[in-house]
Amino acid sequence: MAKKYAEIGLPERRVLNVLIDEKELSMKDLAKSTGIENYEIKIVIGWLVRKKMG
Repeated sequence: MAKKYAEIGLPERRVLNVLIDEKELSMKDLAKSTGIENYEIKIVIGWLVRKKMG
């Protein structure tokens, strides 16, 4: 798993990068744009809120 994230980036970083460009996306479009699974989106949003990045 660590090698995967080293290659493609952490899910929260990928979401932030997409949101920087798009500003606003639905959860469905966010999953498509980042390649993150639907179940991971809620986890990522939780981490971003916890880190005060979202």
